[in-house]
Amino acid sequence: MQTLLKILLLLAAVVLTILCVRSVLNPIRFVSEKERREKAVMLRLSAIGEAEAFFYAEKAYYTDNFDVLINFVKSDSVIFLQINKICSPDSMQFVPYSGGKIVDLQVGEANNKDGKSESAFEAKVPYEFYLYGINKQELSQLSTEALQSGVYPGLRISSSNH
Repeated sequence: MQTLLKILLLLAAVVLTILCVRSVLNPIRFVSEKERREKAVMLRLSAIGEAEAFFYAEKAYYTDNFDVLINFVKSDSVIFLQINKICSPDSMQFVPYSGGKIVDLQVGEANNKDGKSESAFEAKVPYEFYLYGINKQELSQLSTEALQSGVYPGLRISSSNH
């Protein structure tokens, strides 16, 4: 009986040790995976920003239509080569690690530094798209913290910061 109790206590200690180690490693893994995925998403957003900048330089407005933007990139070999260094123009609209979700691309008007209204674009990807499947609790906490801070819960690029 005493031997059985010792075995059960040893087993309980091993289980508790494993749980403690996992509770420490899970946030570390989340941060590491988050950083890796954010790099891929930022590359995609920068490709969109570059394509929009070329589009604007030629057309004097931005587009919120990926088909138009991709066809524009493919129609000019210099632009195609420039964008293709970052990512394939055909995959520009898809969010990495999201299972095919599409970047939210919007155009509108914004005031420039002089207070004049001008054409603007914004491309954004929420955390839940590219951090899907890692750790729901960490993802929820990250989104809540961003919203409480008044920050967009995800990554974005716009004509004002491009």
